[in-house]
Amino acid sequence: MLPEMFNAVLHSGLSVGLASFALVYGLLRTGHLRSPEDLGRFHHEVDEFSQKRKQGKKAARKNGSGKSGTGKISPAHEKWLEFGGGFYGVVALITFVRIEVSEVTDWLFRSGSPFDVLARLDIGLLVNVIIQSIMNFVAAITWPVYWLGELRGQSALLWLITAYAGYWLGIRLAALAIRRRPPAA
Repeated sequence: MLPEMFNAVLHSGLSVGLASFALVYGLLRTGHLRSPEDLGRFHHEVDEFSQKRKQGKKAARKNGSGKSGTGKISPAHEKWLEFGGGFYGVVALITFVRIEVSEVTDWLFRSGSPFDVLARLDIGLLVNVIIQSIMNFVAAITWPVYWLGELRGQSALLWLITAYAGYWLGIRLAALAIRRRPPAA
């Protein structure tokens, strides 16, 4: 049981905690979110920010300005909000990145030399990449199903608890890091 706990903390808790810290710290640092004093209010604030971005994007498409009105954020933040924000969004983002990186590295190693990779670049490959990315997005959204298949006999509840603990700790550490940050000169 101890090795399984260590494995869950190392792979689940640490990865979710680091991702949560990075995502939340980034939005706090840029002023898109206020410091999360309590988790309920924080989730409400993330939901509000996500809705403002969606409405801003719709308005930008409508008037052709291309600006969402809520400021520029990183692609990782965009994807996190697209996945719903919060804990579910963090785990979905990690799942998406894991699947994408795994598939790209597998493809590169199977392809042989860099010249073989270049020789295979065509419209069929592009269509295949787009379809595969959509399938990976669906797998990421349904991450509980994906991870149940990946855990192979390990305690899913233990992994879920360590992931949520990592998420909570990541948010708390991001808030602490922002509070301890020296004021801008």
